[in-house]
Amino acid sequence: MFHQAYFPKYMSSEDDVIESVVKLYDGVGLWGHPQIQVNVVPPPTAISIAAAALAARYNENSIWDRYGMSAAQSEVIAIGMLADLIGFDKRKAGGIFTFGGTGCNLYAARIGIEKSDPDAKHTGIRDRIHFFCSDVSHYSIKSSAIWTGVGLNNIKIIPSDDDNSMDVAELKTAMDETVSSGARIGTIFATMGTTDAFGIDPLKEIVKLRDKIQKTVQYKINVHADAVIGWPFLTFRGDKSVRHLSPPLQKEVLSTVSKISELPYADSVGIDFHKTGWSPYLCSAFVVKDKNDLFMLQKLKKEMPYLYHKSGYQPGTFTLESSRPNYAQKAYYCRLSS
Repeated sequence: MFHQAYFPKYMSSEDDVIESVVKLYDGVGLWGHPQIQVNVVPPPTAISIAAAALAARYNENSIWDRYGMSAAQSEVIAIGMLADLIGFDKRKAGGIFTFGGTGCNLYAARIGIEKSDPDAKHTGIRDRIHFFCSDVSHYSIKSSAIWTGVGLNNIKIIPSDDDNSMDVAELKTAMDETVSSGARIGTIFATMGTTDAFGIDPLKEIVKLRDKIQKTVQYKINVHADAVIGWPFLTFRGDKSVRHLSPPLQKEVLSTVSKISELPYADSVGIDFHKTGWSPYLCSAFVVKDKNDLFMLQKLKKEMPYLYHKSGYQPGTFTLESSRPNYAQKAYYCRLSS
């Protein structure tokens, strides 16, 4: 297929292009069909598809509100809704939409570097930095170690218990060893719902341990909650939400809700709507308890001379992406509001 592809000499008609595109879908599974079961790929709702199409029609760029006012408004409102759902103080919280759970973990990793090695964005990483996660955490944390330059050998894998939750005693041992070695603790990744056995780490205990060790070092330690799968259980708070379920299922759901409800202890939370939010790819949110964590990644406006001449919502000053689409924000905002 690759070797048979050639750049065309002439333009094709719209009908021919549409016909060739439709042929590409021969044999492709419709993942939203009730007779298909696949790993966390939901059917996007009609309203989320319409919202994504509308965003594509206007083709806004989320780099600055002057290039996409609807994109900016949708993002700010949606992040505010999520901060409220999580339990963050909305006077301090912030966040952005990004490219999947991998993007969320990458932001968390980069913020952890900046906290543990202040001003690394200018000087580069000067000391060894370690990331921490359980042995059942998502593999995208490895991508974060590669792309940030921390390195795979500097991920400390913590054993999990029989219920797939991180062993906090083992975490303490590993963190103590890191401090003793002269390395720095970057980000602790707490898994709040794995994609298979739905393991949930004891976030409150992890943060309590972080606070204790943080007092012995001269820098801040970042804790990120990877809740891309587990976040919807926040909507089941209260007995009324599960009364229609059988008693055994009520017990299981409320037990999970109790664990997921520890999300406010984290410094940041990753959320996917293209998994359990019924939105099309891509639609993920990275929500921070303190928006100043994002500002640590900020570039100087003078380094971007043809942008930001006036005030406004300017996420492009600190996001990894320059050009950033609106469809994810718009699709999610319309879905949440419906």
